[in-house]
Amino acid sequence: MSWDGEYKKVLWEIVYINLPAPVEPIPSMPGGELLHGFLAELHRTQNPDVKEYVDMLCQKWNIHYRSSKNEDLHRDSSELGVATEPYIKALERNPRNVAARNCLGDIYLRHGKDDAAFRHYKKVIKIDPENAHTRKVAGLFLRRGKSACDKGHIYSAEPDLTRAVGLAPDLTAAHSLLGDVFRKQGRLDKAAVQFNKVLVLDPENDYAHFCLGNIYYEQDKFAKANKEYKKCLKRNYNGCWAHLGLGHVYRNEGKLDEAIVEYKMVLDTSPKNTTVQNAIAHYYLGGIYHKQCKLDEAIEEYQQAAELDPENATIHNDLGDVYRDHDKLDKAIKEYRQASRIDSENATAPNRLGDCYRDQGNRAKAIEEYKKVLEKDPENTHARNEIRKLKKAGGQKP
Repeated sequence: MSWDGEYKKVLWEIVYINLPAPVEPIPSMPGGELLHGFLAELHRTQNPDVKEYVDMLCQKWNIHYRSSKNEDLHRDSSELGVATEPYIKALERNPRNVAARNCLGDIYLRHGKDDAAFRHYKKVIKIDPENAHTRKVAGLFLRRGKSACDKGHIYSAEPDLTRAVGLAPDLTAAHSLLGDVFRKQGRLDKAAVQFNKVLVLDPENDYAHFCLGNIYYEQDKFAKANKEYKKCLKRNYNGCWAHLGLGHVYRNEGKLDEAIVEYKMVLDTSPKNTTVQNAIAHYYLGGIYHKQCKLDEAIEEYQQAAELDPENATIHNDLGDVYRDHDKLDKAIKEYRQASRIDSENATAPNRLGDCYRDQGNRAKAIEEYKKVLEKDPENTHARNEIRKLKKAGGQKP
């Protein structure tokens, strides 16, 4: 055979590097095993540039990595103890072996042992804070948590998002999602902590400012809420909702004129088809005008709110209250009937209907409505007392 033929034969021969290989060198290890471990570690690299270079060299020299049945047994076997044994032994020899810890974490993760996996990944981060593989796993936890959030599974999302921020404390998206989860769970203090961490990482994060405004408002921390909403408005973020939030703050602080300005800003800045924000603004304007005894203005605002949100029982109830205060009982009755139709289980509307019929002198209808109240709320003292009074006035036994 010619020299040229021998050369071609060598080129077409395939060299296999069998896996598993030694995870780390130990005293008296033969040179062949040292080389075997070295080549396997190149294959395990988490650095994408190194991995690309190794793949290129393998293609050039016709080198192939091959997982033996023994490797499959150790890494993928359902017998967790068998799979983890070599890596546990490696850690006994060197607890700072990040490759072994990452391998253990991967095995536990594949077997659904998320807490055990997280403990190993967390130790890797303490040894090597910038470890690429562990940060990649943090991204996996983030994606799993987000998927659960998207499905409304906020309690199953929490552990994955907590692991994500534990492995990558600078992962802004994970802190933000975890803040959302805590807020939906009603754990407002924890939610505030997460959104404040977002702002440490990204001081201009508008969503975090807005969420903190909502949280502080729910906690009656109105000064803090005011500050956060104004930051949103300054940066023109979520204007309608920020004006609404600021309006709520002023209303709860008793600053009704300032609240009116904010609610009107919603109507000025909100597109005509943004019915939700507009309905809310009209509703709260109606409430303020009612409180200020500006009954005509209150009626106008409640009517516009009802046009935008016709199936809202609360709006019809409150509009009925204004009509009643305006001595327009027939109109009040019409609104209360609407509210009762929309929310048949609520005792408020029939209670107020009873009051209207009582004020019109219609004892029979008033008693009928008060009895409906007691069917829904047997402990309602107002309805019980009114029935007794009406029966007594009509010469009936209470």
